[in-house]
Amino acid sequence: MSKRILLTGANGYHSVRSVVRSDAKAQQVLSAFAIYKSQLDFGIVPDITSPGAFDQVVQSDPPFDIVIHTASPFLYRVITDNREFLDPAIKGTSEILKLIQKHAPSVKRVVLTSSCAAIVNFAGEYVSDPQKIYTEDDWNPTTWESALTGNQNNAYQASKKFAELADGLHVYTDVRDLAEAHLQAATLPEASGQRFIICEGQVSSQNISDILRKNIPELKQRTPKGSPGEKGLQDGSFTCSSEKAKSVLGVTYRSMEDTFVDLAKQLLELEKKEKAN
Repeated sequence: MSKRILLTGANGYHSVRSVVRSDAKAQQVLSAFAIYKSQLDFGIVPDITSPGAFDQVVQSDPPFDIVIHTASPFLYRVITDNREFLDPAIKGTSEILKLIQKHAPSVKRVVLTSSCAAIVNFAGEYVSDPQKIYTEDDWNPTTWESALTGNQNNAYQASKKFAELADGLHVYTDVRDLAEAHLQAATLPEASGQRFIICEGQVSSQNISDILRKNIPELKQRTPKGSPGEKGLQDGSFTCSSEKAKSVLGVTYRSMEDTFVDLAKQLLELEKKEKAN
């Protein structure tokens, strides 16, 4: 059965309202997904931290069945207050949950997209024996106080942690597999109320260099050679477990080679278009 979905941080399937910051961004998304034009509409929210920011966009006819909340900043620029990281993540999440309850009682499932930054202890040991394997039971130990006074990395990590609680990473995920995981998390009854790590495995710069130099000849001169064939990570480097996502969501993962070859080809195509313009 077709579902009506509200997607924040747009970038559909079924009938989707995408929440973006401006009309210009809406046109950009529409251009990228022109084939789905008849299934897309947009809600403009310039500032997700303002009270009532989602007041209008959560209201729809037909009403929404699912909300997928992915909007949160990752902006490494000069800031004067770490709250510039914390507020959009935390207030944005709490605000949309409050307004769903108020204006969209038809919503049966809310999916919140976080980050491994909410799980990994970046102040801990990157290499250990036995190897540290992070699971859905883990939370990074950053406190609210350190988030306010620490560097921007601390603030970003805390923003992900505390946004979830409101309701130099060497692991990776193919965005297409992540999209499939969102679909399953939004629709499978057994996924309700669960936390899932979507992680395909470890990756190093050496792995990526080897893959690009092997598969894309035009990048050979632009890609560092390093030490071909080496793993690029120390034995015992931490990783994340995705066993729960595999067993509950049925998620399967593309290979590392498929992920980075397809990504490189896409970026090269974008580069060619920019040069042509």
